[in-house]
Amino acid sequence: MLEVNFYDEVDDSFLKFAVIISKADGKWVFCKHKERDTYEIPGGHREEGELILDTAKRELREETGLSAGKLEYVGYQKLAQGYSAQGYHIYLATELTYSGQQLDEEEFGLTVKKMKIADFRALILAGKISDATSVTAFLLASAKHQIEQSSHR
Repeated sequence: MLEVNFYDEVDDSFLKFAVIISKADGKWVFCKHKERDTYEIPGGHREEGELILDTAKRELREETGLSAGKLEYVGYQKLAQGYSAQGYHIYLATELTYSGQQLDEEEFGLTVKKMKIADFRALILAGKISDATSVTAFLLASAKHQIEQSSHR
């Protein structure tokens, strides 16, 4: 039998950014930056001295205008094993309230789209979503049963 271990202890210095899976109005929330050709889950880089959990809260609010009443830890991933030591934490945001986007200057033009998980999967298969971080985040959350089975329709 295959044994799977999840390692949640990570050297804080490797955590360079956070990404946040979130669901609002029954659909999953994605962002599209004006200079990119793919939808991604919200996320961004950590500021100097910032706790990575605070990075997740800030980036979700800035990019989507959503504030999370609860952030559940999903896991840690490395950006490009063998190429970079950079890593990121993945969170699942729930109990969301809308307070308005607070985009940074380089984020102006960012659009937010909500979609069903089936549409997200179809876009991956069609080559329309190519952001590996977003795909990996959903895969890990699904593998850990943090995304309820009913959301797969």
